Amino acid sequence: MDKPVEHITFTNESGGHRGRYIEHCDVEEKKNKGENEAHHAFNLLKKYNATDKIEAILVDNTAKNTGRLNGLHPNLERLLQRPIHLITCMLHINELPLRHLFVELDGKSKTPGKYSGPIGKAIENSVWNDEPVTFKSISVSQDFVNLNSSDKKDLSNDQKLLYAYCLAISSGEVPDDVKGKKPGPVFHARWLTTAIRVMILYTRTNNPSPELMLLTEFIVKSYTFFWFRIRQLDNFTKAPQILHEMVHILNDFPDVVKDIVVPVIKRNSFCLYSDNFLASLLFSTVREHRQKAVDVIIDCRRSPKQPGEKLRNGASFVQTVRTQALPKIDFGAATWTELISLQDNDMFEPPCSKTLSEQDLFNLIDDPIDPPNYPIHSQSVERGVALTTKVVKRAASLEKRNNLAQSTVRARQRRGSFFTKKSYTFE
Repeated sequence: MDKPVEHITFTNESGGHRGRYIEHCDVEEKKNKGENEAHHAFNLLKKYNATDKIEAILVDNTAKNTGRLNGLHPNLERLLQRPIHLITCMLHINELPLRHLFVELDGKSKTPGKYSGPIGKAIENSVWNDEPVTFKSISVSQDFVNLNSSDKKDLSNDQKLLYAYCLAISSGEVPDDVKGKKPGPVFHARWLTTAIRVMILYTRTNNPSPELMLLTEFIVKSYTFFWFRIRQLDNFTKAPQILHEMVHILNDFPDVVKDIVVPVIKRNSFCLYSDNFLASLLFSTVREHRQKAVDVIIDCRRSPKQPGEKLRNGASFVQTVRTQALPKIDFGAATWTELISLQDNDMFEPPCSKTLSEQDLFNLIDDPIDPPNYPIHSQSVERGVALTTKVVKRAASLEKRNNLAQSTVRARQRRGSFFTKKSYTFE
């Protein structure tokens, strides 16, 4: 019997080729998934002569990627023998509270496309075909992003519908051009479509239940707001700012929501790892923040930390490059810069600042520079995964699949983007 095989997709997420598909590889399922995937990533870096250049990896928030000992990140650091930034997808972090809140308020799912509770069962129906009722408006933040027609061209139909229904519920009326639009299917890997369907159900329900009211309020005020906020502030140095906003908005919700969301944030606050947090301070537009970061980085250089501890891995021990733990978060912090204590946590210099001399750092205090162009979400990776899924069905060997994927990418680049039939011309 053939062993199950997973496919790992690699994309370039920095510079002028951001979001470009590189290739994929086949990985047999093993116990130490993080270690196994780290070896594949390391081999890819060697193939492209990038082992000395890579400064960061962008991953989803799963244990096999982020695990403190056995995750892809610490294993790749061991292979590289140096630290790199761990950037986790903020869109995924934004999705997790909604997922947990939905389960708490409506019950667990039965299958990937089926829910067990009354709300889940209702959103499986074609509720968008019903006429909207008179419903109570739910105000969205005044800082909610204002998309123009050009911005909307970059969105999928479901993303446009998410935006439209958030505005509709905020105004108290569903526009005629939105009423009959059909969202994507219910699937647990696509919580965006579930959020849309919940909002549609709310606008079609007389006397909604307290659970439907609370879930819709969370989707409008938090999930949708931050989905577009993350897209707007698309640099990894903005993640602590967004996380602080997520914490602050919890004050608008009852304790039942806080009890669910707070632990989720605590478990996924990788943007507050000391190297990521210092990078956010270092590239801030506020001089005081840059001064604080430079002071800490200089101290890190002059009093370097000892190598990471030896941690138990089954029957043996593994030497880590460094040992980072998720810091304690101050949920009452007035600003994002106060989310963690710089004194009570081990500080590590950001990998992205290691090429700067001490004089460069001091100059940066009064003369700020742009941060590295590293994204805050992995949405382009999802497009790469979709391409991998497509070519896996069409070719058997890994080499043929990667060749097919690369030819597809080249064809898309030559074709370009066309929004109307008139703009599609032939030479």
